[in-house]
Amino acid sequence: MSRMQGYSVFDFVFMYMKLGLINLQLLLQVDYGYTFGFQTIFHFLTYVWPGVNDSLGIEFQDYKWFWNPALYFASYGYLDFGYFVLLLYSFLGALSAFFDTGVKRNNSKVLISLYFVFLYAVASLFTVPVIRGVEFVLAVLLASFFAIFLVKKV
Repeated sequence: MSRMQGYSVFDFVFMYMKLGLINLQLLLQVDYGYTFGFQTIFHFLTYVWPGVNDSLGIEFQDYKWFWNPALYFASYGYLDFGYFVLLLYSFLGALSAFFDTGVKRNNSKVLISLYFVFLYAVASLFTVPVIRGVEFVLAVLLASFFAIFLVKKV
């Protein structure tokens, strides 16, 4: 609260939205090693197996953050894959198109459930992404389980 004294709600929202870009700029200025997916798609493994980084020899650098280490998907993807993160965006677009056309064509309950979880993940990419938490993996597994259970039941 002491950091935000004298700030209006608009100032707070503006600061929050620009933190990811400022911290991405800091990442672009620093030489670092890639984290090979352990900031995005494999991050849940760090909850299950805390020593995975040491076992694989991956080092996470400490960065001088602007305010809080607020990184959004572009920054986490850049830490993992560098500029190849643009290919990841293309893959996410193709996956979205696959889900969208699949749901329109065959109306599968399993596909609809997975599409919902996918959209939930994509909607969170503009803040700290939900894919960084172990609960995302649990959400995918639960959605898949319940969808399969409902399909068998019906």
